[in-house]
Amino acid sequence: MIQPIGHLDFFPNGGADQPGCTKNLGKITGGIMGVLALDYNALENAIGCSHFRAIDFLTESIEATTCNFMAYPCASNDDFVAGKCTACAGGSCPQMGFNADKYGGAQGSYYLQTSASGPFCSYHYSVSLSTGQRVTGKGTISLKIVGASGSIDDVQFSSGDMTFKPRSTYSTLVRSSSNIGAIQSVVVTFQKPGSWLTGWLYSDVVEIDFVNVNRAESQQQIKLCTSNVVIQTASSATYTSC
Repeated sequence: MIQPIGHLDFFPNGGADQPGCTKNLGKITGGIMGVLALDYNALENAIGCSHFRAIDFLTESIEATTCNFMAYPCASNDDFVAGKCTACAGGSCPQMGFNADKYGGAQGSYYLQTSASGPFCSYHYSVSLSTGQRVTGKGTISLKIVGASGSIDDVQFSSGDMTFKPRSTYSTLVRSSSNIGAIQSVVVTFQKPGSWLTGWLYSDVVEIDFVNVNRAESQQQIKLCTSNVVIQTASSATYTSC
């Protein structure tokens, strides 16, 4: 069910198929094989995996000591995965699961992402890139987000090539299974389209003036800058606090 029906509606991973669960044709095939083999665990996983995740999430939320399934108000899952919805009114957002009733004044639809297997609870980071005034670049950008307690490596900013226009801001949501701590730097790597047929149409550079990161669970925001805002294709720039 992906329609809001209560005072507080939580939509983990958009509320539909859950990470780690078989989708579509795989469900049918897995269900048939489970029946033929009398493998009821396989049958349950194929038919009801996404539904049974609710039990997994609730159980983990009861036992949680650090990660608490914090969820964020948003108009849609598309806006959420675009990194547009990690702000919490008053600095605190509801927690999905056992502690949901502690937020009696909250109402609306709340979104979060989880891991594909336990432990499911995850940490969320909204990352935005602000472009400069001179260059329109097209290609892919990957990120490495470095924190005091770890890093998130090889983050794809988009699923494919993007056009980065001057004086614009682009954002995305990054999920991590671990809390990497206070953000220390972000490494931005640019790659223009590689086709020999059309590659000449695009600039060899992208211009990223600064990076903003919001650690959603702690509601801490940081702006990061670099001395070299023009990034050549197949090259990287490191942004630190400014």
